[in-house]
Amino acid sequence: MNPTPIEFFHHQKMWSKEAKFAGREASANDSLVASYYDSAGIDIYEEDTDEKFAMKYASMADAWDACDNIDWLCGVIDKIRIRVMPDSVKYPNSVLWVLKKINPARERTLAIDSGLRKFALRIVRETPLGDGRTLWDIVGKPGRVAVETAEHFIEGRTTWEEFCKNKRAAHIIIYPPNIANYVFPRDAADYAAKAAVEAANAADTHYSSCILAAGTADSATCAVAFAATAACSRDDAKFAVADLSARTATKQFHARLLKKIIGNPFTK
Repeated sequence: MNPTPIEFFHHQKMWSKEAKFAGREASANDSLVASYYDSAGIDIYEEDTDEKFAMKYASMADAWDACDNIDWLCGVIDKIRIRVMPDSVKYPNSVLWVLKKINPARERTLAIDSGLRKFALRIVRETPLGDGRTLWDIVGKPGRVAVETAEHFIEGRTTWEEFCKNKRAAHIIIYPPNIANYVFPRDAADYAAKAAVEAANAADTHYSSCILAAGTADSATCAVAFAATAACSRDDAKFAVADLSARTATKQFHARLLKKIIGNPFTK
């Protein structure tokens, strides 16, 4: 139920290594991950930053409760691969073992996945900009409609067709069909729109809830940082202070919000 950091990270790394040799029994994505590690020269047995933080605590549950950084929380969730693996997967060190060690209830695993999708949508509505407004106040109409439709879709109050239509309408604002017209987000409103698109995609179960929740949080953090530094020149000494302060506060807010929604995945 509540593994130690050593136990948790050891089994996660062992599973990643074994995926390379698992053949048809592992998913294509699993094999790609293992291949990427090797091609990039990454030693998966090397202690990473997530592990270094966790090693300060007796258990993963304690580390989770103590953490106030959304990047770490999403990183850990990504490592436990919140998904229900086929019963045919029998590797003793597989992610299935990790999931069973954390919580054997399939319903709990699905609840965490569902919580991540709701978390992404709530980021867009609730992330404070630091001036009394929230991210929702600067999201354009296409982004708002996409998020609202995604919320209705999750609740079963709209159709798949309607959900996809509004999601595409918002998506095309950020990623136009003609790649020559694409520009990276330039200001807080652009990043807010990007966060809305990512949050809407998170409602689609064809996509990874963890990756899109993390992406939504990152875009929202950038939006807050741009809003906080809008009046500062990049050469101004105040710029770096305002940027760091905004990013830190936003990551802490997202960490509290995620914990409020999904609780602690390492406890009952």
